[in-house]
Amino acid sequence: MSGYQKRNLALFLYIYCCLFPPTLSVVNASAGGKYHVYIANGLPDNLRVNCWSNDEDLGDYNVPVNQRFRFTTTTELAKYFGTFWWGQKTNAFVVFSSQVASTYCGEADPNISRICYWLVTSDGFYIANVTRPPPEALTKVHPWAN
Repeated sequence: MSGYQKRNLALFLYIYCCLFPPTLSVVNASAGGKYHVYIANGLPDNLRVNCWSNDEDLGDYNVPVNQRFRFTTTTELAKYFGTFWWGQKTNAFVVFSSQVASTYCGEADPNISRICYWLVTSDGFYIANVTRPPPEALTKVHPWAN
């Protein structure tokens, strides 16, 4: 490349960058931190759960009495849905989203792993931001649909 071509290329790049400044959009774990989502069975029988997002299906799980199912997401931009079955009762709702996270689990922080702990009981679905929460830390969010 000749000196003339190098000068023209440098001038072109300068003008291009002035007219169209570069932008950067990155979503990663360090930007938002981790969220551990637990679904704990506080029922007298097994609980069937299916969780999924637009990107992945976490599958069907039978959660035994006093046990829990867990998944981790690395961004508050994710949205996970859950469907629940207990005998003849069912319900489906968003188990994790930026709104759920900021309301119940704590704001994203790249230095701290946050907890969204769902406790499923015979009268509904409770959430807290700690594992094995005391009763006063639980907030009832949903009843059973039927």
